Amino acid sequence: MNFRLVRTVHLALLLSLFLAVGLVLTACDSTGSNDEPVTAQLRFMHASADAGDLTVLAGGEEVITGVTFNRRPNVNPTVTRPLDVPIAGGIEIRNDAGDLLATIDGSQFEAGEPFLVIVAGGIAAGEETGRDTPQVFVIRDDLPEVASDEVGLRLVHAAAGAPAIDVFWVAPGEEPAEENQLAAAVPFSETLPTSPRGSFDVRTVPAEGRILTVPTAAGPLQLPVGTEGGGALSPGRIITAVAIDTEPGAGFPVAALILVD
Repeated sequence: MNFRLVRTVHLALLLSLFLAVGLVLTACDSTGSNDEPVTAQLRFMHASADAGDLTVLAGGEEVITGVTFNRRPNVNPTVTRPLDVPIAGGIEIRNDAGDLLATIDGSQFEAGEPFLVIVAGGIAAGEETGRDTPQVFVIRDDLPEVASDEVGLRLVHAAAGAPAIDVFWVAPGEEPAEENQLAAAVPFSETLPTSPRGSFDVRTVPAEGRILTVPTAAGPLQLPVGTEGGGALSPGRIITAVAIDTEPGAGFPVAALILVD
């Protein structure tokens, strides 16, 4: 018998066995408990005037608590810093009493991608079925570059007690007209604009003038852009305007939360 050949075969078999065991252990480790959870980068905006302070939970674990509604909604809104939030399970939004206000299916997010989650509505809409609790709006937050002579606009109709709105960009010294209408009859829960891929996009408008929203049988809500006026929005930035309710019977438009990125 060729003992050298037998020894060589035995060594080859042992090496193969060690290699197989190593691969199995590696595979187990890649799917085991040491894995990091799949997360998306989320910001949360509190835009529901009667919801109380908010707590966000993901997979039953607390992500952030004490998110407050800004009672001066024409000032900077309450928006959290970007948070890495596990998305494998559901995300819960609860008030300061622990009541469940809304749940968000993790399938609305993509791993590693940024999103803005807006909690809004639910105050002046008790007469309308399904609108008497806060609504959740999930918006993709990957913002494009905006030219220095433009303003990027994202609009969310989150005033539950309001009618549909028309949206215009109005140049200085001009009045709303059909040729400068950005959108018509935008209903509650809709966003402007929406891209073909289904995620919320950004529309650019010139950096001088005003953005005007006109609902049925109510006065306009104006967002000045450019350098004129103390409340003007600076060019080269992206604004997210969220139309909200502030108190029952106040009518619309009552306020807009303005997030400037």
